[in-house]
Amino acid sequence: MMWYFVATENDKRIVIGNGGFLGLPDENGMVECGYSIIEPAQNNGFATEALHGLVKWAFVNNDVNGIIAKTIKNNPASKSVLEKNHFKFIEYDAVVGELVYKLLKNQKPKVRGN
Repeated sequence: MMWYFVATENDKRIVIGNGGFLGLPDENGMVECGYSIIEPAQNNGFATEALHGLVKWAFVNNDVNGIIAKTIKNNPASKSVLEKNHFKFIEYDAVVGELVYKLLKNQKPKVRGN
């Protein structure tokens, strides 16, 4: 599933990115998510907010036990977005050059609005 992220500017709706999940949960209840924000809209908190929404949506599903997200090693902004959403670094996949992060449903902090 994929969604477009839309912001409102001067009463106009503007597509600023997209994100979603790369398939159904696996046999362990894990799904992989991804997200992207266009460069002019970056560094405004949109990715953090979008990922938060994706996490909330996924964890309503009883078949989802956790979420995997990956980012390249030299993308500190993406790492920050993941960490702000309570994802934990689990490994570096040297074959593809990606950092792998995970958030388990039972480890997600209970915060008002979640």
